[in-house]
Amino acid sequence: MTLWQEVERLLGTDPEYGDAAAVERRVLGRLRVGLTLLAELSPHNAEPVRRCAAAPDADLRVLSRDPVLRSAFESDLQTVTTQGPQTITTQADTGLLLPGLLPADAGYTVSRVAAGGYAVSRAPGEPSRSAWVWTETTRGTKDPVTERLWSLLDEQFPRGTADVPIKPSAAELKMIDEAAALLTALMPSVGPGVLANVGMIGLARDEGEDGPLHSVSGGDRFPATVFIAPEKLQNVWDAAGALLHEALHLALFEIIRCGAVVFDHVDATADVVPIPWRREAWSLMRVLFALHVYVHLAVYHGLARSAGPGITSRFGEPPADAALSRATFGGARYATPELRARHLAEQLAQRSGLFTGYGHQLIAWLVKALDLLAPPTPGDGDGTTYQAVAPVAAVPMPEQRRLVVALADPPRVRWLNPAAWLVYRLCDGRDSAAIIKEYAESVAGVVPPAEALRQAGTALQALVDEGLVVTA
Repeated sequence: MTLWQEVERLLGTDPEYGDAAAVERRVLGRLRVGLTLLAELSPHNAEPVRRCAAAPDADLRVLSRDPVLRSAFESDLQTVTTQGPQTITTQADTGLLLPGLLPADAGYTVSRVAAGGYAVSRAPGEPSRSAWVWTETTRGTKDPVTERLWSLLDEQFPRGTADVPIKPSAAELKMIDEAAALLTALMPSVGPGVLANVGMIGLARDEGEDGPLHSVSGGDRFPATVFIAPEKLQNVWDAAGALLHEALHLALFEIIRCGAVVFDHVDATADVVPIPWRREAWSLMRVLFALHVYVHLAVYHGLARSAGPGITSRFGEPPADAALSRATFGGARYATPELRARHLAEQLAQRSGLFTGYGHQLIAWLVKALDLLAPPTPGDGDGTTYQAVAPVAAVPMPEQRRLVVALADPPRVRWLNPAAWLVYRLCDGRDSAAIIKEYAESVAGVVPPAEALRQAGTALQALVDEGLVVTA
């Protein structure tokens, strides 16, 4: 198993944040209690809402991934929990829309009927796990579902400059299918789980401050929905990267609906975090969402570069820059997902007091994966070199797997474990990449590759902090 495969499995199997089945159980549980609450507070719509709350998982899953129904539910729940139960009598519409759902007919969601539908299924035989591509591009009849669907679209693209929805060609529909298949094959632990959050895919073109739209997810505004520019469907690797990017956003929306990541007094939407590769500052929440994406994209790129014939024989060789996000400015210093993720992780660490325990655990999960891919080292990537400080005395104890050294300025005695001992020896004027590479080669066959990278990076940082190694 390669390093990339190890980290992909780590990301896709974490029981709190990566295990899609575990997250879905929490999502469906929240839907059940939320629907039951709405039924209690809205007697005139109680029956369909109560039936939905008690429905099998397959039916409830359809609601969770239907843009119209999910937006109605989230809007009603937000209204009643922030403004009080009296608002439910005039503003609730979940119950009005639910009769179009139950029973779930082969996964045909009410939004799918309104938007047309081309199925993109990654779970054959399970229609409730399929996504639908928006193919009906005229507003059509004035029924409540269609009206709400187009209203969500207007809210998603409020400036009126977007060309959306664009009717997909047969080739574009096939490319979306292939992109989902590639993502599932290349990232077997992550791909199926994040794709399960996508209920609808639409094609769109638009221009923003940072240039043309590549892709965007609806999130709270337009739940379970992804929009992709047709230009991103020219090759399957770019298409899969765009689909991964936006599906990850949808996955994180579900995660944070099941637990607060920042304290109540924190304004997580204020633009306060400087971003060197963008003109504008980002909000705390946007930084968290970007960190989540960049860590996963780093793994996607690594797996793409090392893809074997089983992948490339079907999907072709990946372009060198497949699914690589371009910096508005900032140059090569932030050219890769790893470098951007490291900057974002450091920004969040500086604001650690704003996060709840749930938020800290989420960030720690992502940083653990990042550390395995690119261990944090001082001066990493800027030409910094490392030189061991010559000790006054050193006594190696190989039978006890340690080295004890004494240094004069300031006077101190330090014990080094095997990892620190080897890294100390390797600090002879090389840069961090060379040190970590030789360390990993030295312990190959004894220590797994991912653990070797973590050990080397941690040991080098500790040696610098202790003053046993100096940088130049």
